[in-house]
Amino acid sequence: MTRLLQHISYLSFIIAFMMMWGCIGEEFELHDDLPVPEGTKAIELCLTIRNSTEDQAATRGVSTEPGDHDKGSYDAATLNENKIDKIELFLFDATTKNLIKSFGNTTVQRLTPNADPTQADSYKVRVVVPQSEVNNLEGKSVHIVGVINAKADVVTGVTKLAELELKVQDNLNELAQTTAQTNFLMDGSLSPVTINWGANDRFMVTQTLGLRRALAKIRLRITEVNVKDYSNGIETPYEIVHIDNDETNPQDISVRLLHYTEKSFVIAGSTPYAPTAWKDTDYRAMTWKAMVGKTNSNPDHPDQFLMHFPFYSYENNWTGDWLKESYLTVRIKLRPKFLEDGTTPNTDDPGVYYYYRFPVNYRMPMDGMGAEKINRLERNHLYDIVTTIAELGSLDEDTPMEVTSHIAIEPWITGDVIDGTMDEAHYLVVKELTPIMANDATREIDYVSSLPVNITINEAYYNYFDMRGDFFKVVFTFDGTNGIKRTYKNNVLQSTETVSPAFDGSTVEVAPEGTHLKDGKLIVTHTIPNNYTPFYIKFTVSQQGGGLTQEVFVTQYPPIYITGRESIGFRPTEGDIAAARPYADFRHHSTLGIMATYQGESTQSAQRNDVFNRVTSKVPTDAFLIGNPVDANGLTKSDAASNNMVSPEFIIATQHGMSFAVPQKDGGATQYLNPTYASGYGPYAVPSLYPDNVPYRGNSPGGSTHYYRSYTHAQNRCSNYFEGEYGIDGDYVEHYKTPGSNYWQTRTVRKTFKYQGRWRIPTLAEAKLIDQIQDDPNTLTKGLMYGTNYWTAKDGTAYNFRDNVEFTSNSSYVRCIFDTAHLDDK
Repeated sequence: MTRLLQHISYLSFIIAFMMMWGCIGEEFELHDDLPVPEGTKAIELCLTIRNSTEDQAATRGVSTEPGDHDKGSYDAATLNENKIDKIELFLFDATTKNLIKSFGNTTVQRLTPNADPTQADSYKVRVVVPQSEVNNLEGKSVHIVGVINAKADVVTGVTKLAELELKVQDNLNELAQTTAQTNFLMDGSLSPVTINWGANDRFMVTQTLGLRRALAKIRLRITEVNVKDYSNGIETPYEIVHIDNDETNPQDISVRLLHYTEKSFVIAGSTPYAPTAWKDTDYRAMTWKAMVGKTNSNPDHPDQFLMHFPFYSYENNWTGDWLKESYLTVRIKLRPKFLEDGTTPNTDDPGVYYYYRFPVNYRMPMDGMGAEKINRLERNHLYDIVTTIAELGSLDEDTPMEVTSHIAIEPWITGDVIDGTMDEAHYLVVKELTPIMANDATREIDYVSSLPVNITINEAYYNYFDMRGDFFKVVFTFDGTNGIKRTYKNNVLQSTETVSPAFDGSTVEVAPEGTHLKDGKLIVTHTIPNNYTPFYIKFTVSQQGGGLTQEVFVTQYPPIYITGRESIGFRPTEGDIAAARPYADFRHHSTLGIMATYQGESTQSAQRNDVFNRVTSKVPTDAFLIGNPVDANGLTKSDAASNNMVSPEFIIATQHGMSFAVPQKDGGATQYLNPTYASGYGPYAVPSLYPDNVPYRGNSPGGSTHYYRSYTHAQNRCSNYFEGEYGIDGDYVEHYKTPGSNYWQTRTVRKTFKYQGRWRIPTLAEAKLIDQIQDDPNTLTKGLMYGTNYWTAKDGTAYNFRDNVEFTSNSSYVRCIFDTAHLDDK
């Protein structure tokens, strides 16, 4: 990777040198006849709208796209993304950053006013310095800042760079419009530049002042809408309804941007502007349109995409606070394509709106995408989201179903930084280093390379937690002759065997041949897993006869899958520790380690699974819909429709949160109990499980182990539950035993959580889904909830996990769940 950056930097240097030379040479050629006013001296420089090589190297999709590139897709003569209407220039002392001289728009002379500012050797400007001020600049090292298209006067009152950095632009609702912006705020800087006129009346700045737009551009492209529902085991295809159910109108599909900002600092700085007010756009229609340089294999709309007029937003960083996240919501009116007979068109059905949520950036670091690039919108970046829609969304606009998409984050610059004719400077760019295969057996990845490439699969693997919480990783490699499968348990090798085919059948091919210079494709294939576990493929792309390589990490998701993460139980959270609160771990409230008999076993052992099992559903199956079954108070709704829904993603409380049998939604009583814990577990397991901290009783006091059941029924068990970093900030009452006393003590403990929300009772459909997963012979994660009877949110109804039936109950167990689709906790 380091060599790649070196080659890209070297190539960019060559291009920059050519731009510089062109600017200087053409300047003298064009303007020898344009005299400098008597008694003054001039400074001349070239401006160009472009980005830095550092930005290109750091982003995940490093292909580039110029401003106005996609204007033809929006029936617009221009988007004005490259327009320069106003120029203000500042010369600061390069060391102190104090202002030496500034130039307002009317004092900046356009030497080539009709030139294209995206061409580095064409757009030239001049500023004139009176003879009386020449000595202030002669021989000085300066820091040059250019501000383009600022709405307000940014020159007046600025005496130092820090003051300019605090200037704010407000676009006052202009970004909500679906017509071209008047122009775009831009800025750029050069430092250090030493001014030396000598005997000349003109000084040429040899570097080009690169301009970067302050706005980010957000674009969603949908390649296909092919929705099928599998409720009741029957495949039902859906179609998009046309507006007003009139076939002569466009299809009723639209998109909006939520949580964006129209304010920003005028120039880029080390600290981004922190918005305090947020905007949401109206829905914008999406229609099938072609885009220059983009292909689509959808046979119904070859080389077209469902597209909208682009969104723009100033920078926004929501790291650590997902409530500030900018995202897209798509609204599609869908209906079953046929009547119940399966053949008659369902043309009279007006359809129903379904809602989908699309993140505009990644939420967790991954290979090729560092923490400094995720959870934010950056200045002068294009966020190009490409997706297909294959399932019914949420019926609730406030909680749309999240869709996994392919996101390319690109510097929004003037043109390709790579020139296939420059043999001395090799390049290799794989445009997606962490591609996702969402319920796909095949995935294409674009790349460009100055030389043909070879592919080496390094390893493929999957991992999972078993019913006891032990971590397993199964790795597939190739030793040159045979495929090898290695199984690890808690990172210790358990077995090695020879298998065929290698890499569990994963393949990566280069196709078509001979197109590597600009349109290369890598084709990744692997059968969609049926074990409810994501599959991972790591491979290396290397140049034939060249030294450049790139590592690619592919994640393949089945339609429903389980992932896991260990829980800290009821111990203090990051917020509790930061607030220096008294230590409280609620050890007498935990059931982790209580003795029980696992399925298929005849002796009792510790129920010790401390892993959050996360259930993610991308495609409905059997008898459920994906949606939001939660009311405004965070409780699971009890109606039949809601109990036929499954949340798109939720975690299950670990065995810290097992329950005793209780009523469903009222009645019952709290209770002090004496369950039997396995050795090393329970509230007196010091120090293996709990530290020997005040005020708790120490290890092995003798007699029964003490547990406090703080809940009276299933509803208040879940609504008041917390575990790990998941819960509602508030005051919680802890019951505990102190040293030398047999009496129970209580105290009120303040707790705060990183991930806010309320735990809840599962719907009937969610209970059935959990049971379906753990009963499937192909599943690897058993025992998600392996008791017999568990409450569901349907009034009076529990679900029997042994006989797979729902039944009326007066007292059952409950295992709470927590919705996570909207969180950045993956």
